[in-house]
Amino acid sequence: MPARGRVRVPFTVTAGERVPTGVDHPLAFEAHVGDEPVPPSVSLVQRRPRGDD
Repeated sequence: MPARGRVRVPFTVTAGERVPTGVDHPLAFEAHVGDEPVPPSVSLVQRRPRGDD
């Protein structure tokens, strides 16, 4: 992968009922290439109410 490239990876985040809906929560992704860490990537996510697929 080229420097600063991107790779798509499927994932699911599950939150409990105590996590409020409609509120931005930071989600940080960390990775390593071999033994070297890469800068973390942070996104804001919101928990959707159940049945809101």
